[in-house]
Amino acid sequence: MLSIDYFNIIKEIDTLFCCNTYTKYKKIDTIDRSIELVYKKKDNIDYEYNIIIYKDRDIDITIPIDNSNYKYKTKIDNIENVYNYLLYHLKEKQY
Repeated sequence: MLSIDYFNIIKEIDTLFCCNTYTKYKKIDTIDRSIELVYKKKDNIDYEYNIIIYKDRDIDITIPIDNSNYKYKTKIDNIENVYNYLLYHLKEKQY
């Protein structure tokens, strides 16, 4: 079961994308029992970060690869690691 701390970290993930360059989409699927968070860049809708939470220990992440049309998909088993993974990739783009 997901705790309030889990949703607090999801809120922190939202703050990573809080600047005006990303638009957030949320989808809660009751059939698959999943939460999908999509962050699309406003000036390039193909450039998106996709996070799908199936269970508290089963999370898929898809991130865009710079200067290409490819995306990288990985599985992470912890929401804190998702935050750190996104933080690393977003901070890297600022430099």
